[in-house]
Amino acid sequence: MLNWVEIAQYPSPERFSVLEKYLNDKGVPNKIDYIQAQRGDGYKKILNEAMEKYDAIRIGRGLGDCTHTLFNNNAVLVQRFGSADSVLKVNGKWELRSALYEGLGTIVSQVGSRFELESHVLVVGTGAVARIAIAALARTGFSRFGISDQAGERVDGFCKEMKKVFLGALFQPIPKDELILLPGQYGVLVNTTPLEEGNEILDELSYFNFFRKNAVAFDFTTKPIDTPLLVEAKEVGVHAVYGHEIAAAADEVWAGWALGPHVDMSGYKALLETEMRRPS
Repeated sequence: MLNWVEIAQYPSPERFSVLEKYLNDKGVPNKIDYIQAQRGDGYKKILNEAMEKYDAIRIGRGLGDCTHTLFNNNAVLVQRFGSADSVLKVNGKWELRSALYEGLGTIVSQVGSRFELESHVLVVGTGAVARIAIAALARTGFSRFGISDQAGERVDGFCKEMKKVFLGALFQPIPKDELILLPGQYGVLVNTTPLEEGNEILDELSYFNFFRKNAVAFDFTTKPIDTPLLVEAKEVGVHAVYGHEIAAAADEVWAGWALGPHVDMSGYKALLETEMRRPS
């Protein structure tokens, strides 16, 4: 029996209950718990207690870009990007990893034929997911990034930090009220912000004046699957990458780490899509 837990500011039971059920149905006994935690000293205590109790830990929304500071001897990838979503016991020691980075890399390779690497990437958000998205796209060959966020005060510092990590790449802060003024030089849009009331930046994006031909839009929202952003992007001919596709790819990576490569995950993405389409 694999006992695992998601620790997050905003837990994701709708997603991970699907993974729990899928693995149980495949003959892999497992049980997930959920712990809501906030950033700060209290989080360190919660994480330490979880490492005593559980076999594996998923780090969820709100905590992915601060967990690495609580561990020593991080892998180069985790330390460089400052983001992790998995805590696993490897050879008796707890280790941080990013299943999202590996899973997103698979998705990026699948749509890579559509990329025009001389174009710009517009990233909306400054959290852990934004860091991983930039890393995956920079690995592909993109080097020009525009960064915007609902909380505009975070953008300048985020851009300065990313410039230190990705040497030679350009990071341009973009105030949300200037999104509708952007020239049509963006081949990729990455939205890492949630679909929730008060997220005004999504309304600004919907003009899509910034897209080049054959552009690709990534939206990390898992539910609803057909976000207004992706629906409208497809209407103007943009290729959509859905949040459940990215989540499924990351979960498949994590399952391989936690349980071994023998676990059959071939039907998981389809099951996750079906469940995410159910009314809440």
